[in-house]
Amino acid sequence: MKSIAAVITITAASPTAANILVTASSVTYAANVRNGWKAAIGSAALRWHSQTMMLLMLSAFLASTTYSDFRITEPTARKITSTEYEKCMSRSLHNEEAVQCISDEWDHLDKVLNANYRTALAKAPNARAKKQLQTAQRQWLRSRYDECSQEDVGGPTPYDLAIHQCEIDELIRRIAWLRRFTS
Repeated sequence: MKSIAAVITITAASPTAANILVTASSVTYAANVRNGWKAAIGSAALRWHSQTMMLLMLSAFLASTTYSDFRITEPTARKITSTEYEKCMSRSLHNEEAVQCISDEWDHLDKVLNANYRTALAKAPNARAKKQLQTAQRQWLRSRYDECSQEDVGGPTPYDLAIHQCEIDELIRRIAWLRRFTS
């Protein structure tokens, strides 16, 4: 997991309100929080509305994390794929059957991806974060299968299956990346 460095500046706007600035990767997000923070005497510990801070940090994290650095584990991938996919692949005896399993799973994952993207957009804390997510998604759509060779060797060969599995793996990875912003 990639760590991020963020500078958080909190200034008292009044006895009952604070202005919060989160800066990460040269991007600054601001919020005004009322009636939810208290300075702890003699320490830098502050309490504020957890939802506001979470949204600010998600926004800063989105700005500072590149998709190319994002990796998932096998248990995470298994949580995303359908149980039908694993059963189908274990039953398939021929390449044609495996291709059908992959095609069905691709359709399923495409729907899951779209739902997670819509949820992430809806939870974006501000217009700027929403725009960044839209830009990142469009860029991903243009290059999502670059690591998977697109060479057509004709018919459902083992090579063809490997290409399709690579595409499935990329969909799973993107779904996991988007879920970081929705949970």
